[in-house]
Amino acid sequence: MLQMKVPPMLLLVLCYFLVYLQSRQIYFSFTALVLISSSSALMLAAAFQFKLNKTSPNPINTQRVSNIIQTGAFKLSRNPIYLGAFIFLLSSAFVFRTVFGFFVSVLFSLFLNQFQIKPEEAFLKGKFGKEYEDYCQRVRRWI
Repeated sequence: MLQMKVPPMLLLVLCYFLVYLQSRQIYFSFTALVLISSSSALMLAAAFQFKLNKTSPNPINTQRVSNIIQTGAFKLSRNPIYLGAFIFLLSSAFVFRTVFGFFVSVLFSLFLNQFQIKPEEAFLKGKFGKEYEDYCQRVRRWI
């Protein structure tokens, strides 16, 4: 089990709602739609890779992790779902026309990096050793 007890996607929804509460007005712009659709596509493509590779996408319960995914979106980022979540949250700044959305996005990514990604990486390094270290040398944490 990792340190973070709140599922990252629940944290994403809570942060998005927090930005909404600060603004309460919705403005769809082309930029917002591009960010929402591209981030959603990235998260779905990465989630599909978990299914194809028959391993668990559950970041809280690591017992079912069976291999390191190194194909698809995982060739570009070690954390494409979290990257997609960050971009999705970043869209809140455009949807609600508030700088607050930018600040929440940055805080979300810093929090996720410290309390989810780093513990995940430590777990994966312990489980897969050199194979994971080699993957980390080839692929960046975010982009």
